[in-house]
Amino acid sequence: MPYKSKEKRRENDKKKRTRPECKKMMKKAQHKWYLKNKDAVRKQTKQWVSKNKSKYNKYRREWERENRERSGWKREIKISFNITVEQYYEMFSNQDGCCAICGKGQKELNRRLAIDHCHKTGKIRGLLCFDCNTSLGKWNDDIDMVKKALEYLKYHE
Repeated sequence: MPYKSKEKRRENDKKKRTRPECKKMMKKAQHKWYLKNKDAVRKQTKQWVSKNKSKYNKYRREWERENRERSGWKREIKISFNITVEQYYEMFSNQDGCCAICGKGQKELNRRLAIDHCHKTGKIRGLLCFDCNTSLGKWNDDIDMVKKALEYLKYHE
């Protein structure tokens, strides 16, 4: 029901305010509902995005501009490897801006050097180019496989 005055509306809004503990309960309930209806929500979101491409892109760009610390590469390396951008660039300069295996420089590559790490311990080993990093990953960091590959290459030299 519409209110005739702003004062009445404000008065009613004050009555409707929820306590902090209720907000937590509501948030949990909303999250539970989302988990139950995740597929439908994603489908609906995808449909909305496809119908409103320019509106979505504008919103996304604004959000990223306002939330630089919450998005992008800086956040990704902090979350994935627990290092700062400064630590990355320190490793980069220690390696003279080159891949630790093949020695290709950053200028020769199309992308940033990848952070190589042990998948068992999470320990960072160094920076590698995409090709070297994915090669190690495909061999599951197995030293015996690397040795076999080396023997194979030597045999067929």
